[in-house]
Amino acid sequence: MLQRATGFTGYAEGWALYAEYLAWEMGLYEDDPQGNLGRLDFELSRAARLVVDTGIHAKGWTRQEAADYYAEATGRSSIWASRAEDLAPPTSGATTTVSSAV
Repeated sequence: MLQRATGFTGYAEGWALYAEYLAWEMGLYEDDPQGNLGRLDFELSRAARLVVDTGIHAKGWTRQEAADYYAEATGRSSIWASRAEDLAPPTSGATTTVSSAV
């Protein structure tokens, strides 16, 4: 109940990741290569967010360095990658990853 009341993002994102993984495990992407590419794209984006999160908050990267890394790793433009809500909160990338491991 505390997790629901406090708005802990890992709780919501953990369920979303579980649903994605369950769909993959059930074979729902077997006849949907575009859907599977979308799933893989989200995985790549989450992995890049982990690196960006660590770079900003532990290595002292600037927002531009983080946006450039994200753009290079994911193939998205650095303008899209530099959205403040994705780069600002510490552990925003780690929350997703940890919640999927629990």
